[in-house]
Amino acid sequence: MSANDFHGFQHPARHARRLNTRKTAFAELIMTLALVICIAVVATAVTIGMARADALAGSGSQDGSALAIAAFLGSLIAVMGGITALSLHMPERARRD
Repeated sequence: MSANDFHGFQHPARHARRLNTRKTAFAELIMTLALVICIAVVATAVTIGMARADALAGSGSQDGSALAIAAFLGSLIAVMGGITALSLHMPERARRD
């Protein structure tokens, strides 16, 4: 039996050529930049849509409590997401304590 025989569920192409960390880091950088650009485009589109629809103009006749509650809930959800993201970077030993 030679070293080139593959048994079980091992993928032959992955075994023959391993990715180096430089290529992986470059691919992650490109994906991160693409994600940032997409988020910027979506934020711009939503902002323009809200400006054209006069979304905040109707709340001027009221006391603004609905807008304050919506802003508070949006901030609360953003903070919860940030805390979750920070907890994922903690080492496994620190999470158990």
